[in-house]
Amino acid sequence: MCSGIFCDQPEGSSCAICPGPKIAAMKYFSWVFRPTKNRRLNELIGFLIFVSAVLLFLALASYSPLDPSLNTAATPGSSHPARNWIGLFGALLSDLWLQYVGIAVFAVPVGLIWIAGRWFKSREVASPGAKAIGAVTLMVFFPALLGLLPWHWRWMHAIPVEGLLGRIVSDVLLHYFNLAGAYIVCASVIAVSLYLSTTFSFGRVQEWVETRFAFAGWQWLQNWREARARKKAQKELAKQKNAKPVGAPAQFVPAARASSPMPLNDQTMEQEEEIPHETKAASPRHAIHEEPAIGARADSGNKSTTLALKIAGSYKLPSSSLLHQPDGQQAVNEEELKVLANVLTSKCAEFDVTGTITQINPGPVVTTYEFKPEAGVKYSRVTSLADDLCLAMKAESILIERMAGKSTVGIQVPNHQRETIWLREVVESPEFIGTKSKLTLAMGKDINGRIITADLAAMPHLLIAGSTGAGKSVAINAMIMSILYKSTPEQVRLILVDPKRLELGVYEGVPHLYVPIITEP
Repeated sequence: MCSGIFCDQPEGSSCAICPGPKIAAMKYFSWVFRPTKNRRLNELIGFLIFVSAVLLFLALASYSPLDPSLNTAATPGSSHPARNWIGLFGALLSDLWLQYVGIAVFAVPVGLIWIAGRWFKSREVASPGAKAIGAVTLMVFFPALLGLLPWHWRWMHAIPVEGLLGRIVSDVLLHYFNLAGAYIVCASVIAVSLYLSTTFSFGRVQEWVETRFAFAGWQWLQNWREARARKKAQKELAKQKNAKPVGAPAQFVPAARASSPMPLNDQTMEQEEEIPHETKAASPRHAIHEEPAIGARADSGNKSTTLALKIAGSYKLPSSSLLHQPDGQQAVNEEELKVLANVLTSKCAEFDVTGTITQINPGPVVTTYEFKPEAGVKYSRVTSLADDLCLAMKAESILIERMAGKSTVGIQVPNHQRETIWLREVVESPEFIGTKSKLTLAMGKDINGRIITADLAAMPHLLIAGSTGAGKSVAINAMIMSILYKSTPEQVRLILVDPKRLELGVYEGVPHLYVPIITEP
């Protein structure tokens, strides 16, 4: 039996890590994070939670210390009308919350809106107990951190921003740890609560700063380093050029043309040699590095070489934090799977196809039931029941195939709630990072939920076909993004042909392009 409040496994499922019963209190609390199977009911509950969050936010935002409340001289039933946007109820509610919790209470409507969104989408929250404990701990120690500060602010010039709870906790921390220790303990507890309630990670702080605060000076520092390295490389190459013997002049290729290396013929070579030596050395638009181009070819028995621009500095692969953060893994409802397995066996038995379900393999899109027929039952009789099983399972289609290496038949049934497979979780997986090929493609997941990658070098004549809406554009963009996240422009160059001008325009200006995107047939 799965036990811990930090475990993603559903209640009643087998778990080798936490082999005990779940805490009883969490059984009654977790219903807030577990939508029902009825989508209309989930949308109704989500709507009510959203309305409650809006009412609470408006009541807190329009708080006035002059409104009648339990902490003011004016009684709740006085003739003076409440200035609060939600009336007397809002005045009482906002006064109590702000007096006891402080301004940290504004995080409550934000959390309620997030929960309402999960109910609208009929999605369960992974590890609801851990997230609840993290949120409550954050609501306690964040006001305490405000109470430790030397400044004492008041909300609406009436209520301390840390509230009564923050003042009590900060006083306890000061009594036992003094000021320095109280800061350390409070910050540590806040960091742990962020770990529990969000996807916060110290390992990704640098990536987050680089991508979100590039305008604040980080990008300027990176550009300054690249410019410094470029000047240093140019000086070294100039020394090497000056050390060459007379009669072997260096050849140059303009930087605008070097971004798309092309073979040079004898006429082009002569034109380049006619450029004065001093002019070419002084012009920053000319490269000073000799390197044979990929497309060099022989002409009149003499092989003419081209010179490709070598970009100074190192190219940094993009950060995966730019991609969408995948949602928590959906919990598997074992009771529902067992019920569907009984429906399968009973339906097969109605047609004299007896057997048992030996194993259930839930996946992101389909669930595979391994059916073992009894002795004397032909395989063809099982496959002939596909349409009848579709009616019994209320499924669009069912695939029945023999399991390789086993004496069972696999019955694949589509899931009612299909999991969205995000590119980020494939790009960050060891299967993608560990491959040596620079043409590794992120394909997604198989029916059992395992990450699948492929090497484009093994399939140079790849054809993607399908009807409208089948996912061709998604596949092409995922393949291109996989190469951009795996290889630098020096390792892989792309030639994109888009005559319809519909799919590949977003990649205009990518440094991996060998030539500009081709749009003319």
